[in-house]
Amino acid sequence: MKKLLRAGMAALLICAMGACTKKEEPAPETAEPEVQEETAEPELSEEAVGAWEVYADAFGKNLTDDDKAHFEAAMEGLTGVGYTPVAVLARQVVSGENTAYLALGTTVTETPVTDFYVVVVYNNLQGGSEILSIKKIDLADIKVTEEAPAADLLGGWTVEGSGRPGSLTEESEAALMTALANFTGMQIMPVSLLGTQVVSGMNYRYLMTGAPITGNEEEAEKVYLAEVYMDKDGKAEMTTLQPLDLLYYVTPEE
Repeated sequence: MKKLLRAGMAALLICAMGACTKKEEPAPETAEPEVQEETAEPELSEEAVGAWEVYADAFGKNLTDDDKAHFEAAMEGLTGVGYTPVAVLARQVVSGENTAYLALGTTVTETPVTDFYVVVVYNNLQGGSEILSIKKIDLADIKVTEEAPAADLLGGWTVEGSGRPGSLTEESEAALMTALANFTGMQIMPVSLLGTQVVSGMNYRYLMTGAPITGNEEEAEKVYLAEVYMDKDGKAEMTTLQPLDLLYYVTPEE
């Protein structure tokens, strides 16, 4: 879970005109056209998406001062919704850098509505930042790329660390840790709690990053959607683990 820059060139033709006199002189040469390079406009393209690199350390080492500064600079002047960065999900090196943030957005309305969003910010080589896309994460319809294999076939999971303060509530962290206690075979780390659903017990939805432990250092990190169910007795199990469709969330609407 690829945006290449396309540069447009504008040609400015300057013609030199010579004045005629009684004495015949060679006509002045036509000046060579001057080519002025315009500022490249950042774009997100199909070809660039494979270059996105999931920020695997998002939960423990996230949102540097530079990340926050770029996000705030890009949001300057934006009205209607107030956005707060929660985590960096992925980065893409272009002529500069594209950064995909998980952000919490709240509408500036009489009755505020809060949702999660994936916000892509382009940081150019001159230090400027601008928004490339903002896409809402609909908790009722989160886009994933494939169904996860059954837990008994997949093996186990290991959570590292308790995470960044504020990302998980005490209850949701307890549910997640209980659900993952007996799993091995994959190194996975929570990024944020997305939402909860009251059923006969409680459902929790999280974004996580991780990769199978296969001994292959080239195994790609992915962003996952994980769902954990905890019953009224405190017994928890992971019911869903699916790769997030990162391409969908970093690609602007047509």
